[in-house]
Amino acid sequence: RKPQRMEVVIDGMNVALQNIPKYVSDEAKKHELAVEGLMRCVEYFSVASIRFKIFVPRGFMEEYKELQDLEEAGVCFTTPGGLDDNFLISYADNHGSFVVSNDRFFDHARERGYDQRWLDYHRVPFMFDPAFAPDPDALVRMRAVAAGAAP
Repeated sequence: RKPQRMEVVIDGMNVALQNIPKYVSDEAKKHELAVEGLMRCVEYFSVASIRFKIFVPRGFMEEYKELQDLEEAGVCFTTPGGLDDNFLISYADNHGSFVVSNDRFFDHARERGYDQRWLDYHRVPFMFDPAFAPDPDALVRMRAVAAGAAP
């Protein structure tokens, strides 16, 4: 197998909202933390030289105007409301990409026929510590696929 360049599709809304602790109630602070979380994720993959695309629902983009620079740079794409998961999973499947999300996508396996094992293998869970920190095991899987040593 020919090695390929690593690429991820970022579940933008999921990543952004994961950076908001449950104890924060101030709406302006929630907004700030959401943008900060997504930008930390973008910074991580930029520094790692891993190609990325971000998918967000149109309404999310309208609410978070700070993300327009990413859209203008050609890395952030809006989807019809509520369909962002459909588009990002389809993109990942068609392009051999991994999906950065803490969503397990059980509904897509159940209702749309996706193989849960494929979804689990190609998903990159993460946390903030406070930097963006992807699951190390997922990074190993990404490197194996990029090297042509895994499915």
